[in-house]
Amino acid sequence: MKNLFYVYLIILMVSLAFSGDISLQYKLEPGSSYKYKVDSSVKMVQEMMGQENVSDIKSDVLVTLTADSLKDETLFLHAVYEDFVIDVSSARIDTTLSMQDLLNKRIKVEMTKWGNTLDVATIDTFPKTQMMQGGSDPEQLFYRFFPKLPVESVSQDGVWQITDPDTIETMGGKVVVTPDVEYTAMGTETWNGHECLKVKYVGDLTLEGEGSQQGFNFFMEGDGSVEGTYYFDAKQGVVVQIDNSSTQDVTIAITGQQNLTIPQSQVVSSKTVLVE
Repeated sequence: MKNLFYVYLIILMVSLAFSGDISLQYKLEPGSSYKYKVDSSVKMVQEMMGQENVSDIKSDVLVTLTADSLKDETLFLHAVYEDFVIDVSSARIDTTLSMQDLLNKRIKVEMTKWGNTLDVATIDTFPKTQMMQGGSDPEQLFYRFFPKLPVESVSQDGVWQITDPDTIETMGGKVVVTPDVEYTAMGTETWNGHECLKVKYVGDLTLEGEGSQQGFNFFMEGDGSVEGTYYFDAKQGVVVQIDNSSTQDVTIAITGQQNLTIPQSQVVSSKTVLVE
């Protein structure tokens, strides 16, 4: 009878341990580096001056993020591209580009322990290139590289919303992306050798922005949807994998030497994997 009591007690303790809430925070250790492989594909359709232009863009990127320091609740990191290859296929061009000029140049990233990006900026001088996802800046990848995490602890089957807007500075202007995304914890799962909380998400987003480039002013507005799954190692405080897909329908109005209105739609899929 005593043995049965101890067995019951052990089962109860284990059950309580695994039924408790989980605190999700990034715990990137200062001095440690984290390497990620990012594969993405974009199908973009633009209508310009009565003509439809379809482009298929695929990229294979290898990046390393190094944690420099932690101050209060802010993580200070720097990132570098270690490899960057783009395949572009459209009516105008069909080529493969190796972005050698972008490699090993540093980008500063500041974010909270819950993944809210505070600042992203280049440290080293990057060459001008128009092939960075339609002419955007090389640091743009790191504005929302990591998923935002809930500040409050969550259960293994918990649900939470994220609606905080992100402001992205790119192409000589600012674009505000406002999400309305629901996240659902799907329990723990061993993934790529890590004990992870599996999180599915789905929702909508709106985009609005303006800026200037090469003598032209642009205004942008649109909406879209997003869904995906990420795996988070709560013990180590690191994302192990992200599978993401999104759609966007945007109207871009350009004024200046020439006035244009450009409807643009795109379908994006990406996979981000922690490389051990």
